[in-house]
Amino acid sequence: MALNPDVDLNEQDPEKLFVVEHNDAVNFFVRGNGSGCTGTLMKLSPAKRQVVYAAFRTLEPPVKDLGEHRWTAVRSNEEVLARVLRHFDKIAELKATGRLNRTNLNKVLTPDLDLPPDASPTQVQDAIQGRVFALYGRSQSKLMEASILLTTTGCTLTELMNAMNGGEKPAPVADIASTTMKLEEIDGSTNGGRSLMLGDLIRPENPHFIANGQPVLAPENNRFTIKIGGETNYCTLTQDIAAYSGIADKIETLCGKVHVEQANTVMRGLSQGAHGPILAILPEHGIDNSIGTEHMPLTYALSKNDETGSVTIRYSEPEGFPFKFHWETTVALDGTSTTTQIVVDEMEA
Repeated sequence: MALNPDVDLNEQDPEKLFVVEHNDAVNFFVRGNGSGCTGTLMKLSPAKRQVVYAAFRTLEPPVKDLGEHRWTAVRSNEEVLARVLRHFDKIAELKATGRLNRTNLNKVLTPDLDLPPDASPTQVQDAIQGRVFALYGRSQSKLMEASILLTTTGCTLTELMNAMNGGEKPAPVADIASTTMKLEEIDGSTNGGRSLMLGDLIRPENPHFIANGQPVLAPENNRFTIKIGGETNYCTLTQDIAAYSGIADKIETLCGKVHVEQANTVMRGLSQGAHGPILAILPEHGIDNSIGTEHMPLTYALSKNDETGSVTIRYSEPEGFPFKFHWETTVALDGTSTTTQIVVDEMEA
């Protein structure tokens, strides 16, 4: 209800409420466009959300294949959301005057790309990512810098290249929920780490997580692995959310019951919002990161420094992944965090 102001519970026709053809908000969320964007959407007024939903539907209309919907999320949805919000007034005018179509949207959102006027979101993102990876594919820090600029400023490719080469950086879009990439600010508040972690640990699934047309992970490896002390915990899609309360309790014990802010941040670190470093580099290694990868299974290893009381989360690849990687985030007693650059250890033969 909060994200879909058009819902009328007195409406007698269920199709008008919940079927994709008739409801832009349902179309937006059912197709996965909400991933990574919910915090920003909750900041928007109902009227603004409706313009956002309409823009996404226009960019990637739902397609019926053999009588069933083929759910295709808008490619790099957080970048697209930032562009839509940056040019909100122009897009709202297009919607109000009946001129909201893909060609007009592309003129507003990506005017500097040499693409067909009605280019799809996939064509747009291929052009942007191709340029970024051609220049910075071997620098994880540069890739992360580019990702932050694209998802927080809604900049064009020309503006991005200028900023990456030392020029003026575009201003962040005010409506974007968080621009710091700090674990403690993932959900825009000082609370909620436990609920974020529990909500995301039940979703280690990647039906569209592919390389060369094939699934990257075998079904049995679609799970989160959490190592705390000498214990290893596995989280799978089939488990009930109640099964993970014990993991949250272990984290609270590791941090100490009095260090609530630290435990909150550590638990945020086990939510999908912390997966940015690996998601940014997947295309460099031939893995499609456009759909479903925010639920990418990872291996987490938690350890505590007895002298400082800080807790470190080591992120690494799940079993069976085609290459090895790791990065670390250290969380201080006050809940603030510091994250290292991701390191690709070695490619498997």
